[in-house]
Amino acid sequence: MSTPARRRPGRPRKMPAEQQRELILRGARSVFASVGRWAATIEQIAETSGVTRQAVYEQFGSKEALFDATVHQLLSEELLAAVGPLPEAEVETRRGWAFHMLAVVYTVFRDEPETFALFKEAQRVGHPEATPFLDSLRVMYADTLRVVYPDPELGHAADVVAGMVIGMVEALLTMDHPRGAPSTDTVVDLVREFVQGGMGRLQQFPGLVDALR
Repeated sequence: MSTPARRRPGRPRKMPAEQQRELILRGARSVFASVGRWAATIEQIAETSGVTRQAVYEQFGSKEALFDATVHQLLSEELLAAVGPLPEAEVETRRGWAFHMLAVVYTVFRDEPETFALFKEAQRVGHPEATPFLDSLRVMYADTLRVVYPDPELGHAADVVAGMVIGMVEALLTMDHPRGAPSTDTVVDLVREFVQGGMGRLQQFPGLVDALR
């Protein structure tokens, strides 16, 4: 009786497209953060991602499209999603959200240097999502200030203070800290004292508020 021939193994199963796409985006984030948009190559990204050059082109078409997708994933799908929508609720809820928003963004950028480097690269090359991202945070924070400090005379001053807060957090992230970057709680406390003191003082100087309009 003859022994049936053993079936030869088939071709390896192809990686699901979504899994492959995620690998490429993660690899691209690392490469773009390390060498910048212009110096990065599809070959580097493919090697870092563990896929072929063909797979990168099939998924994204070009390096420029891949950079756009990488920045969009970071800013819109991760950071803005983590911050969450601005709540339409009482003052304390809005106040809590404002500090939560700053804590989320600061913590992610502090703990993930690659992520912050990609954001700075997006700013450097003038990516169309980088400035709107900061503008969104500033507008949401200014709207919160108007609820927490419902003084119609403050006007545009709320936007100015909100812009200063966003700039302060960005400065803390880019500064050299010999003893390590400040904790999230420290940054939130610093912003809280700055905002409470600053808004309180502005209310006492209407002439200065007029100058900020």
